[in-house]
Amino acid sequence: MKRIVVCAFLACSGCAVHLNWRLVKQDSGHVLIPPDVRHPDQTRRTFTVDIAPALAPCPSSGVIAIKSRGTRARFTVTRDDLSKQPNGYLAAWASQLERENCLAPGEGSKLAARIAESVPLDPTAASRLLYPDERQTTAVDIGLQTYLQVVSPLVRERGAPILESPSTLTGTDAALTLTTKAADNLLGYEKTLYSLKPKPGHAGYTIAPVYTDRRLVATGATDRHPAPTTDYLQFPPDAAFYRLFYESWRNDFSALVIAARTPTDLDQATDKLQASGASASCQDVNNEMCLQIPKDVAVNPMISVTVNGDDVLLNRGSRLANAITAAGDKNPGAILPKLRVSKPWNGRAVPLSFDPADAAILTLPLHGGEIVNWR
Repeated sequence: MKRIVVCAFLACSGCAVHLNWRLVKQDSGHVLIPPDVRHPDQTRRTFTVDIAPALAPCPSSGVIAIKSRGTRARFTVTRDDLSKQPNGYLAAWASQLERENCLAPGEGSKLAARIAESVPLDPTAASRLLYPDERQTTAVDIGLQTYLQVVSPLVRERGAPILESPSTLTGTDAALTLTTKAADNLLGYEKTLYSLKPKPGHAGYTIAPVYTDRRLVATGATDRHPAPTTDYLQFPPDAAFYRLFYESWRNDFSALVIAARTPTDLDQATDKLQASGASASCQDVNNEMCLQIPKDVAVNPMISVTVNGDDVLLNRGSRLANAITAAGDKNPGAILPKLRVSKPWNGRAVPLSFDPADAAILTLPLHGGEIVNWR
């Protein structure tokens, strides 16, 4: 089969490249118009990508048509058909192409993102198509724009309690708050930030610590270190693609992070875990490529956004308003006349134009790499 390699330079027929993204209001709501799309009402789009010579073309789906010729593949996307698809449709579609060996390993996420920005879409719809509902799947794909924040305790004695009872648990399906008192065994805690870096000359990424902030209970001081006391995310050198599984009603473990050499291998390992039901564990897959996270350690997927020149870490699924409040401004609506936003496109940050009198910009989903300024 023909393996499609997604390149940075993509062509389209009958389109003009603008200098910015555009968020505009329509009768049905708001649409986000990519820089290389002329009109907000454009409903159909055809563009091409470079491909590597191979045996046969990739199959079209009922939503996305694919035609290959020579070293190019032509994709045709219809906005209405795309908008009707379920959560995570584009991620699943691109993964299927990789499993059929007509898309090079690791290129699925790039192609899915390109499809999501090929036609004007409601910003929430575009985000929904790229990412499954993590509360339903209890799994998170760890990609290039994802950081991992690992919060772990520092203790006098391993295995001894770090919290005293009784404790109070409150919250909702989306968030829980535990109120309790630290035991004498707890010396403090560490927050370690991990990033993904592309493997030179190979598909996939490596996970490496960026820094560790270590806070001691006795002094209340926080010191920065280059690495954690315990590295909970050490994988073999050939690990390249990663997926985080949360604790949920579907399983009995606290959290698992699995890795694989290719996205197809990662999907196969996922199928094995899910087939085991609530008893799933690293014993069901390649143990070297599976890490079970201790129950007293938290692994949080994050994204990084630049706000007024500073890097700000946010939870995945955050909106623009969350970035503004995280930077210390508690009234996002008041800064709209001064707000400037840039959003990644084709490997670079491109300005996003919007009506400063319309607060809809504050609901823009963030995927990581955005630049926000108002000072």
